[in-house]
Amino acid sequence: MIKGIIFDFDGVIIDSENKSVKDNIKFLKENGLEKPNIDEVKALVGTTDIDNYKYMQKVLNISYEEAKYKLEEYILAHPYVASELVYPEIYKLLEKVHGKIKTAIASNSPYAYVSSMLHDGSLEKYFQYVISGRDLGSHKPDPTIYLHTAKVIGINPDECLVVEDSPNGIEAGKRAGMTVVGRYDDFLQLDVSKADYVIKNISEIEDILIKEGVLQ
Repeated sequence: MIKGIIFDFDGVIIDSENKSVKDNIKFLKENGLEKPNIDEVKALVGTTDIDNYKYMQKVLNISYEEAKYKLEEYILAHPYVASELVYPEIYKLLEKVHGKIKTAIASNSPYAYVSSMLHDGSLEKYFQYVISGRDLGSHKPDPTIYLHTAKVIGINPDECLVVEDSPNGIEAGKRAGMTVVGRYDDFLQLDVSKADYVIKNISEIEDILIKEGVLQ
């Protein structure tokens, strides 16, 4: 039986992946690349900012340090705002499961970023734990973050429902032996077919939890 839900953050709690892709495309164009490869940029979803810097270094033919500096400056000028990015339907879902099941976030993103966005979006109270792969020295598709999170919240991997939106995250959850929900996005069109359940809207998780016997 499912006893806990582990959410990815970007693309699951907040609609940041679409913004990230669009920002990366604009960044590349502003830095001289007239026709960015959109498929390659979309493939960065579910990776880390380090992968992003390395990609910019390669396609812009600049040093890693310059790519990192320029992209960080661009991000500072185009900040992520929780009130604009949190999926509205996540509040209703979290209210439904609050106090009935353990909840946590497991993200490749830095802890400070996730924590800040949760605070700004008034979501902190819904999550007992926030785990960042940066603190573990591993990143999805490595399953370590999910195995660690299950241990932290005190349940077995096969008692966890993972909610993801990227192939890397889905692979990590499956390798951890967990039941995985993949959220499909019409713009990103990432392959989520390896998930146990495929949804388009976060609200559909309620039906999954009813099927799994968590909610009535």
